[in-house]
Amino acid sequence: MAMEVDFLNAFQVGSKMDTKKLTTALVDAEIAPKQSRLDNRKTKTEAEISGLGTLKSTIQTLQSAFQAVDDNRDFNFSSITSVDNSIIRAESGSGIATAGIHGITVSALAQHDILATNTFSSSSADQHAGAAADFEFTVNGTQHTVALAAGAVSLDKLAEGINAKTADSGVTARVVSTGTDQYRLLLEGTSGSTNDITIDTDLSSTYASTAVTLTADSGIADGETVAIALDANTTITVTGSSTSNASDLAALFTAKSATTTGWDITNDAGVVTFTKNSDYVTANSVDAQTAVSMANSAITITPVNPASASAVTMNASHSEAGNLGFDLNLSSNQLRVAQDASLTVNGLAVTRSRNEITDLIPGVTLHLNATSSSAVNINVSRDLGLAKDTIKTVVSAVNLFETTLKGLSNSVDGDLANDSTVIQIKNKIKQLFYSESSKAGTHIKTMTDMGVTYDKSGNLLVDDTQLDTAVGSYFDEVKDFFSGGTDDHSDYDSTDKSAASYLTLSGGLNAADTATITLASGVTLAVAGSAGTYDTAAKLAAAFATQTATGYTISATGDEVIIESTATGASVTALTPTIATETTGSSGSSATGTAVTFTATENLAGSDALTRGLAGDILTLMETYLGYNGSLNSMQDQFDAAIKEVDDEQVKLEERKTSIENRYSKQFQAMNRIMAEMNALKEYLDAQLEALPNNNKD
Repeated sequence: MAMEVDFLNAFQVGSKMDTKKLTTALVDAEIAPKQSRLDNRKTKTEAEISGLGTLKSTIQTLQSAFQAVDDNRDFNFSSITSVDNSIIRAESGSGIATAGIHGITVSALAQHDILATNTFSSSSADQHAGAAADFEFTVNGTQHTVALAAGAVSLDKLAEGINAKTADSGVTARVVSTGTDQYRLLLEGTSGSTNDITIDTDLSSTYASTAVTLTADSGIADGETVAIALDANTTITVTGSSTSNASDLAALFTAKSATTTGWDITNDAGVVTFTKNSDYVTANSVDAQTAVSMANSAITITPVNPASASAVTMNASHSEAGNLGFDLNLSSNQLRVAQDASLTVNGLAVTRSRNEITDLIPGVTLHLNATSSSAVNINVSRDLGLAKDTIKTVVSAVNLFETTLKGLSNSVDGDLANDSTVIQIKNKIKQLFYSESSKAGTHIKTMTDMGVTYDKSGNLLVDDTQLDTAVGSYFDEVKDFFSGGTDDHSDYDSTDKSAASYLTLSGGLNAADTATITLASGVTLAVAGSAGTYDTAAKLAAAFATQTATGYTISATGDEVIIESTATGASVTALTPTIATETTGSSGSSATGTAVTFTATENLAGSDALTRGLAGDILTLMETYLGYNGSLNSMQDQFDAAIKEVDDEQVKLEERKTSIENRYSKQFQAMNRIMAEMNALKEYLDAQLEALPNNNKD
């Protein structure tokens, strides 16, 4: 709120003093100390927030360095080369590579099925005369169906439907233009012989057919030939005899079906039907669906005696066109056949469904690019130089970490001067870094054993000679020192596990029956019931949970009884519990009682804790700082709260400042009014005195 305007003073009426300037000076004198304290607090907190950002970044840099040596597989410091990358390319894979020379001969590459449809003039046009159709194919024993709606049986829709099932089938489809107004659909599977594609239901082509009725006279001369020209490229010739009639001639033509490429020929009592087939296009390079109408002129006779040639005629019964279908099931449309990769590795013949192979040479991934007539050598050696560089990177990250934290916590000018959390983080990581690894070896127990020491300034130094000896002579110990010899270990690995059995009961007890679970020799749990007491599995499980057995803890969840050994570690074998139920008869005799059984969902043996190694232990420690509930987030919350508190106090101070300004403004306005009145009275009296008679101005 702005100060009120002193109009009297503005018109040089009243005290004629600069009351606005006086008000500002008085307000500043009263507000300035509090404003200075708030400004200092905000500046300090903002510096702390900046310092916290630097601290987080530094810890994350250190975290990245240790993550590079946290897992067993991180120590796959191998030099892997192939003598011929055009045939086999080799690279580092999962696990530790075994040094040596591996000879590999590739006799076949893995490949996938490629099927193609016939060629169509449109990819979007319907190909089924407006009717719906199903397309079905099988991969690895699973059939997949693509339902094509009426009027939408096209290449585009078929590809769309097949691709909608790719996640389940592994099969993809695409429409390819092979020329102007020429389109084919390509169907492709995944590599490997077991991934071949079988077409179950296809939209198959139908082919043009022509039927003719043959007519002959009483016979033709021996050796006389009869020829029918089916089209410009195909003529069928048969040789008759003196007894040949029309039916006999038809049979002779039918016999030619097997040797006539592109045509199927059938005979029905002298009616011969010539039908184009799937080989027609290959044989004749023309459309197999276009109808052919053969006139009587298509038949010719070559007589033995031209003067007495026989008479053979034919009449067309019908001539039908065919319809072009997809024909993905035709062998002529199979462009590639699925097969496995076949290779010999160090004399061992193997097959794989893919050309990328990860499980033949430990720590090496092979990429097969071509076949070979002789062995291609893959050379694997350990790259100790890379191992040393990685360890030196870790040491450099620790140096940077300690230097940065010293600066942040410096009592003179550090952004987090004397902060106990920063000092604690620095000391804990330093202590852990120089302690014995949780997976110490015989020769490599601490960083000192790898030649890492502190100089007089507190910086870490690396003795190259000692590091050479460590990685050269005790590489596996160095690996385990950092990684614990395991991959992907979690926080839970650090605890030995007990043996545990989880038993789901089938039901409860009737009347006064007794149920007994035997855990081990001489160790039992017994529950004796009464009418309705433990008549459900849940009630019986809860009753077992109240029992005690030396060496075991018993609990229950619903129908499940959970039994855990108090002993832990790999030496604790899995339990093999049994259950029996009895009922007491009226005479006190025992008989088999309620049939209560259980299902052992798990019977787990005990296990030893997995050690994480130095890197895993430090990363676990850093997670307590960087995690969601970590100390750095707590610091951030404190700083954010401090900034908010300063901002809130600033708002209150501004309100106070406005109030003080208004108070002083009102007081000065009142003073100016009084002064104006006094000045007016003075001027009036001066005028009256001036007007008195005999007033001698001199």
